[in-house]
Amino acid sequence: MDWKPSDDEKRNVRLYWYAVLDEWVATTCFKTETEFMWDELYRNGVVGALSMPNGVFEEVLCDMIGSGTTFLGKRAEFIAEINAICHEALGQSLNVSEHEQSSGPVDD
Repeated sequence: MDWKPSDDEKRNVRLYWYAVLDEWVATTCFKTETEFMWDELYRNGVVGALSMPNGVFEEVLCDMIGSGTTFLGKRAEFIAEINAICHEALGQSLNVSEHEQSSGPVDD
């Protein structure tokens, strides 16, 4: 069955990516004892999302990147991390090029 997400469902997927950003920042950027949680727990959820056969999670993320979302000022680092996970999950990098239409940074 092919999932054709509604606008509301796409919004929920965007909110998922913001939750992933929060998890990544909280567990890796503050250099605390929680760093293991990203690698051992949260990262696996991202692998699952990016592995979904319809590609909606990747598409929404690429749209966010293309629109210039700043990802709390951690844009380059967050994209690099998710890109590495995408390569692991799909054997390829995020397909951002077709979504790169940014006119500048967008507030988070």
